[in-house]
Amino acid sequence: MLKATEKVEVKEKIKRNKRVPFGVARSKLTVDNLDEAYHYRWINDEPGRIAQAMAGGYSFVEPKEVGRESNDENKVSLIDRGAQKDGSALNIYLMKIPMEFHLEDVAESQAKLDKIDDAIRGGTADDGDKTNRYIPKEGISY
Repeated sequence: MLKATEKVEVKEKIKRNKRVPFGVARSKLTVDNLDEAYHYRWINDEPGRIAQAMAGGYSFVEPKEVGRESNDENKVSLIDRGAQKDGSALNIYLMKIPMEFHLEDVAESQAKLDKIDDAIRGGTADDGDKTNRYIPKEGISY
């Protein structure tokens, strides 16, 4: 019989796939086996939203791409807890876009934010209300 202070020597390590414990809290949106050449995003099936994503370069992820079972639509999807305006279930779809396009989109968004930051620093951000506003000569820093 082993005492609590004694160590057991393991002669062979069992080699197996990474095990995901059953019943442990984890996000239902987690997806394995993602291709690093793409940026992935869950998109709500709200009116016009999927079409807007597809116009922006997104495409549906097929179950076989991420090691999931095929379904009738051949798209990775989940039923969200939310609901459509008519009370029906809200589906969400996993979509992907080439990383190159995603980085272009991020750069464009950042450029708009940089303009806002520059306006704030320069004291030229105009929200229409100029009462009680003090802007030092050197601008605003943060």
